[in-house]
Amino acid sequence: MLILTKSNNKKVEIRANDIWKIKTKRLGGHNFGMGILIGTTVGAISGATLFESDSFFSRGDNTKTGVVLGAPAGAAIGGYNIV
Repeated sequence: MLILTKSNNKKVEIRANDIWKIKTKRLGGHNFGMGILIGTTVGAISGATLFESDSFFSRGDNTKTGVVLGAPAGAAIGGYNIV
């Protein structure tokens, strides 16, 4: 059995028996990492924008809290997409 693919506008023949692993850009670690990145960013922005001047906590404290809560939430969502 032969598999035909186009690479650099040239046809390449690959025997199916020679294939032992197929990699894609969207591996589990990619989804997990992107989830952490997005969760951290959204958490930091949310924490900073929800700051109230008469609050006991500072804007930095709110931002850190957003990061601490956003990163695991993003990791969970990204990790869920692995399955």
